[in-house]
Amino acid sequence: IYNVDPSAPKESTNILCDKCGKPTVKPSTVLFGSRLPREFFDLSDRDLPAADLLIVAGTSLVVSPANSVVERVGADCPRLIVNKDPVGKDLGIRYGKAATH
Repeated sequence: IYNVDPSAPKESTNILCDKCGKPTVKPSTVLFGSRLPREFFDLSDRDLPAADLLIVAGTSLVVSPANSVVERVGADCPRLIVNKDPVGKDLGIRYGKAATH
């Protein structure tokens, strides 16, 4: 995983609030380089194709399994990407007016 994206940190650290200095990401959030819980793999084959909406937040969509999730929901399932920069264009994610069909 590491050294694939030159802008990625060498190791994951908490994201601190600019005002209070406390971590803003919940402890149950999976940080870069960490494993997803086993439950993700156990339930994703069943749950992703049935999703009404997919929300993907804070990922470059470069590494698996995050980059595969956007393709595992139904073709008509809207995908909401919450990220600092546009990501996933190579996966077919469209932004702006091109994002609507």
